[in-house]
Amino acid sequence: LYELNIKISNAFNYPLEIFEVMLRNTVNITLIKYYGEKWYEESFLLEHHKEKLKEVYKLLEKEKKDINLNNIISNVSLGFWVDFFHMKYINILSDKLIKNVFKVKISPFDLYNNLSKIKNKLRNRVAHRENIIKYNIMKEYYSLIIQMISFIDNDIAKYVDSKCEVKAIYNENK
Repeated sequence: LYELNIKISNAFNYPLEIFEVMLRNTVNITLIKYYGEKWYEESFLLEHHKEKLKEVYKLLEKEKKDINLNNIISNVSLGFWVDFFHMKYINILSDKLIKNVFKVKISPFDLYNNLSKIKNKLRNRVAHRENIIKYNIMKEYYSLIIQMISFIDNDIAKYVDSKCEVKAIYNENK
């Protein structure tokens, strides 16, 4: 079972990485559109995001890297991007992000719940090699991540689905 769990986790890495990069890049592009290249210095950010950015600044200083947009966005976690869709941002930002990042209509509540499921129930379990077999999340969460990718770009979702091994592993072991 341990080897199967590793195999499944490895298979999930591909769609998770694609999803994370797509979400990060589309949110970043939208924030630039509304707040400029230095959106990370703007007052609309809530304390949680400001604290995360301070941690990134310290890391960049320690690594003797410039504090610039590219270094910042590549050093924040998936949770940083997901949290922009939390209800705390509903009046400040969510409408702008939802309509610019996602190509479908989805309620902010459902969107945040889906993003949180991917982050908390799938990505964190895969990254930490937790047992994902016992949670029987392969089919449900694979479908969810492909759906969320399709909400950003349907062609990329189709490509990821055609290249990913999760479904084949699931079918072999159900």
